[in-house]
Amino acid sequence: MGSYARTATAAAVWVLAASLSACAGPASVADSEYAGVPPEVRDHWDTSRPQAEPVVFVDENGSAHLVTWGSSSCPLIPTEFDFDDDEWEFALGQDQTQPCTDDLAPMTYVFDDAPEPTPEIATVRDVRGERVQVDVVGP
Repeated sequence: MGSYARTATAAAVWVLAASLSACAGPASVADSEYAGVPPEVRDHWDTSRPQAEPVVFVDENGSAHLVTWGSSSCPLIPTEFDFDDDEWEFALGQDQTQPCTDDLAPMTYVFDDAPEPTPEIATVRDVRGERVQVDVVGP
């Protein structure tokens, strides 16, 4: 294989790798995630209206669960989790490399060993940069 062919092959591999990573969307900073809602959170829902606001729940093991509602095909993803003393702030992103379905599905993101002390209120910044303050519920 000649020098030109090797250079062309290397360039093609680099372009392919770059394009695939560009399609990946934002990376989650959570330790794990799953579709649905922790059973403990259901007691804190306002059943008179559809759930669209995030919920932050701390379990008995000290893990924080951030529940978001959004499109099931391109859910809201925590891209930042900042904490300082008794304040928590989550920033959300969204993978918009594929079409989003028009549904409202819950997704839960788990942060193991959440920092202490647990605040009473957390701030969640959405994809437009708007902030909403939500109660932190838990044991």
